[in-house]
Amino acid sequence: MKKIIFSDLDGTLINREQKELHEGNFEAIKKWREAGNLFVLCTGRNPIDILPTLKMCDIEFDYLVLCNGASLYDQQLNCVYEKQFPLELGKHILHECAKNKEMITFYCDQKELVMQQNGSVVVCDNQGQTHKITSGKTFDQYVDEADCFRM
Repeated sequence: MKKIIFSDLDGTLINREQKELHEGNFEAIKKWREAGNLFVLCTGRNPIDILPTLKMCDIEFDYLVLCNGASLYDQQLNCVYEKQFPLELGKHILHECAKNKEMITFYCDQKELVMQQNGSVVVCDNQGQTHKITSGKTFDQYVDEADCFRM
């Protein structure tokens, strides 16, 4: 009978520098999976934000639970399940949060992650790479153009 382990990522398997906290963890995960069991990584991160970490850290997994449970991805990073905010509610929440310039406000849609931090807007592509730091387009304009919001 297969068994399954769900594990947090940040602060549990890796630290802020995306380095292993305990050397034997990744080897134990590998042995667990070789025995026919499943290993699931869980994080509050979104699909775009997790990609650079997965590329840097050689963590074997069967599924990813992202966005605090709002989405589930398989090994090939195919979305198996996703819950999105209703569009108008998401826009309202993001516009309200963006009023506080001391708060980091961001959203993730199907194609990019858009973040407002210290008055600047940063856009990361769906591979997790920062491809523009804008000065002309406001965060609110990006929000108004979005067609969905991942939780």
